[in-house]
Amino acid sequence: LIIFNMLKNINGNDFIIYKNFIEKNELNKFKYLLKKQFKKGNIHPDVPPYQTYPDLHIILKDNLTFKYVVDKIMSFNNYGSFFKINKCWANLSKKNNKYKNHIHTDSKLTCVLYVQNKFAEFGTVIEDDIIIKGEEGSLVVFNPKTKHSICNIHKQLFDKTGERVSFVI
Repeated sequence: LIIFNMLKNINGNDFIIYKNFIEKNELNKFKYLLKKQFKKGNIHPDVPPYQTYPDLHIILKDNLTFKYVVDKIMSFNNYGSFFKINKCWANLSKKNNKYKNHIHTDSKLTCVLYVQNKFAEFGTVIEDDIIIKGEEGSLVVFNPKTKHSICNIHKQLFDKTGERVSFVI
């Protein structure tokens, strides 16, 4: 059961949150697939650690698990009829992350799927003052021009939280 919840007008922007967007068994397969990319060394050198290159939609296009997740995102609310994927990547939050605010200048929509996140409080930071919770299996959709960042996990908390994995289109 996908639970829809719309948060309106956070600093003038709309955020749509879909809880339980991906079933647990599919989410686990997807987590394994994304972590395998990091183990293979698919790490972009020009962004804070750890983010894959933004071409997962190309290199994993024939993988059934990847296709299932991407097709589900693109078909939900008919997103696929409004835009096509030009970039997508995975983020792996570890003890030494230093993610900073940014925007996506070449996108029409940003979709973040929380693949692994033991504590939902470590979600997405919006304009330095609001955190959108990142519950495992949930999808957050928002305007790509909204200044946002991955919520960095403090080094002293990392032993309790463990790694966080998210997927972005």
